[in-house]
Amino acid sequence: MRLNHIYIMWKKGFLLCAIGFLLAGCHVQATESVEKEEGSVTNLNYELVDPPYDDAINQAISQHQEQAGLATVQHQNHTYAIITLGQRPSAGYKIVIKKVEQSSDKIIVSYSEQKPTGMALTVISYPAVVVKLPATKLAIQANQIDQ
Repeated sequence: MRLNHIYIMWKKGFLLCAIGFLLAGCHVQATESVEKEEGSVTNLNYELVDPPYDDAINQAISQHQEQAGLATVQHQNHTYAIITLGQRPSAGYKIVIKKVEQSSDKIIVSYSEQKPTGMALTVISYPAVVVKLPATKLAIQANQIDQ
């Protein structure tokens, strides 16, 4: 009887510790606007577009793929931000969108360049990503951030 009681107490203690660790590790992070000098900055909803692209987007990619930078296309009631890295020596390079924010006078697309890990096909590549935004007349700026 005594061993059974010790076993039950041990299980209760273990369960309480497990719940305590679980609750300590869980937290809720609120998304809120960040106040900066130029005014209020808010997160903006966006969508990454996968190929095949419409002709207007394909044309913009073809014109800008050899240089790193940003091109914008107004198409079908949306604004598309096309970010290119320029020429890379192998496959496996990727553009990772970190966040898209809107201030009173511009939209800022923050991204990082992901380099290939392990073995990559030795072929010249032109990494690009297409970000679909709500239609806007605001200036769009692309900021590369370090990982």
